[in-house]
Amino acid sequence: MSTHKRESIIANIVAALQSIVNVGKPVADAGNSAPPDGLVVETSGNFTHTTKTNYLVQVTTGGVSGAAKVAITDTSTGTDTVALAQTVTSGADISLGTRGGKIRFSLGAAEVLTFGDKWTVACDVFNTTAKEVKRVRAAGVTVDAFPSWVVAEAPQDYDSVDGNKYVNKMRVQVEGWAEEYDKDVIGATLTKMLQDAEAALAYDPSRGGFAFDTRFVRNEPGVPIEGRPFGVISIEIEVEYHQTI
Repeated sequence: MSTHKRESIIANIVAALQSIVNVGKPVADAGNSAPPDGLVVETSGNFTHTTKTNYLVQVTTGGVSGAAKVAITDTSTGTDTVALAQTVTSGADISLGTRGGKIRFSLGAAEVLTFGDKWTVACDVFNTTAKEVKRVRAAGVTVDAFPSWVVAEAPQDYDSVDGNKYVNKMRVQVEGWAEEYDKDVIGATLTKMLQDAEAALAYDPSRGGFAFDTRFVRNEPGVPIEGRPFGVISIEIEVEYHQTI
C-alpha cells in the first residue's frame, strides 16, 4: 500500500508540473485528415489574460499557403473570438484573439490545409510553459528543452501513531531549469517559474486524495556561472501521507 501511494503521489506531482502552461501546444482533432508531410503547427506568444481560455482553430477554406483560411473561436467564454477568418501564410504567426497567444502553420509550397481540420489551443494564467517534466530515479538527468522541471524523491520519515498505523513524511525535490546567459533576465524567469510551481503544486495538497497534506519547505535559486547559460530554482516539498503496515 505504501509503494502504491508513494508512486501515485509522485505521479500527481509530475502531472501538476505538466499543467504549467501559458500558451499550450496545438492539439489536433482526432477526426483530422492525414496531414501533409511538411506541415508543422506551432504556438507561441505570451498569454496575458486572467482567465484560462481555450481556442478552436478550424480550417474554413482549404488550400495552399496564402489561400487557406482558419476561424478562431474562444470556446471558453466566447469573448475573444476572432470576427473574421484569418489567411494562413506559411511560417507567419496568427493571433489567437487579443490576449497574446499565437499559432503558426508551416507547410510546403504545394501542400494544402484541408477544410474542416481543427486544432485546440489551451492558454492559462501561468507565467511560463513547462516544455519538459522528468522524474529522476537515479543520479544524472539530461534536460532537452527549457523551461523544464525535474522531480526527484528524497528519503522519507516514519512516525508510528497507533500500533501499525504510520504517518509518513516524504521529501520531494523539484528543480526548475531555464536557459539564459543574462543573470538579470534569468533571475526574473526563475521567479516566475517559482510562482508557477507553487500555484500548480498548492492547487491540490492532497495529491489526488493519496496524501494528508503538502507543505513547502524551502526554495533556493541558482544563477548561471560563466560559460554555463543555465539557471535553476530548487524547491523542496514535504508530503505527508498515512498508511497501515
